[in-house]
Amino acid sequence: MLQIGPEEDSRTVAAINDASALDAQFEAAARGRRALTRRLIDVVGMPESLVSSQERRVASDLLFDILRESDADLRRKAASRFAHLNQGPKHVLRMLARDEIDIARPLLEDCKSFDSVDLLQIIQSVSQEHRVLIARREQVDSVIAEALAAHGEHPVIEALLRNPNAALPDTAIERIVDLSRGTPKFASLLLKRPETRPANAFLM
Repeated sequence: MLQIGPEEDSRTVAAINDASALDAQFEAAARGRRALTRRLIDVVGMPESLVSSQERRVASDLLFDILRESDADLRRKAASRFAHLNQGPKHVLRMLARDEIDIARPLLEDCKSFDSVDLLQIIQSVSQEHRVLIARREQVDSVIAEALAAHGEHPVIEALLRNPNAALPDTAIERIVDLSRGTPKFASLLLKRPETRPANAFLM
């Protein structure tokens, strides 16, 4: 049987102690990183009257890099906190809007910081579920409506047709009219839209 002498035994104990110390250091570093992330989220989410533009810009840049490696809980906290900002950091908001659907939801539904250019970029790089939320926004201009309709996704188009604040351009209406021939539900929704002209109705 293998015999472990005092020297080997002491080395084993030392290795165990070193591993435990290393684990403790990693744990402390993780706690510090989470605390820093929460603090940055707070700074970026402050009213403009309470934080300078320079401080917000620096905090936003740091937060962008940290959130890319953060867990879902912190990303979800950031998205929820920033959803109601009128002038939030665009690079951070666009990243979070492309995240998992439960993280992106408050931004896609409510965020006023996004303009049409932002939403067009997001539409091209997210899932159908994300696009449905964009189609349900309080205001959907004609450019965004056309981009959404161009994907031809039935749940997205239905959300557009049911949204009274979505401005549907002629090109989107014509595209949806074509789809309505195989989807009776679209025909009934189209007839309720003010953008639908008699010529469109004739083609359904």
